[in-house]
Amino acid sequence: MKQLVAAVISFFIEKTPNFRGKVRLLRLLGFFCNGAYIKTKFGVLMQADFNDDTNIFAMLGLYKSVPNEIRKIKKGEAFIDIGANAGLFSLMAGQCVGPEGIILAFEPQKPLFFKLVNNAKINNLSNIFCFNLALSNS
Repeated sequence: MKQLVAAVISFFIEKTPNFRGKVRLLRLLGFFCNGAYIKTKFGVLMQADFNDDTNIFAMLGLYKSVPNEIRKIKKGEAFIDIGANAGLFSLMAGQCVGPEGIILAFEPQKPLFFKLVNNAKINNLSNIFCFNLALSNS
């Protein structure tokens, strides 16, 4: 049942335009499949957490400027994601740089770090190296 609802949500995210109330509807549907893997509007799979606005915004493709910059990355390049959260930008960059590129993703919060690692695995990206630590300039 959980995977069926996840498939319906993935279809809903991909095929319907953003509209007022879409986040509320996703939260309601998400009650039935929290933790399942959902295909985001950006084409990567992420473990759904419908209690986390950042996760919902990632699934719906509501981020515009950073993904546009990530799409400019070329094969073989490197990408560093500081404060990676569940890894949306790292996952997108991982597809852009290809197997000859490298992604370094840093996430200090343990629960989010585990989601980051799982999301990298489910997307079959072996070029992402995840670190459970914070970075600072001092």
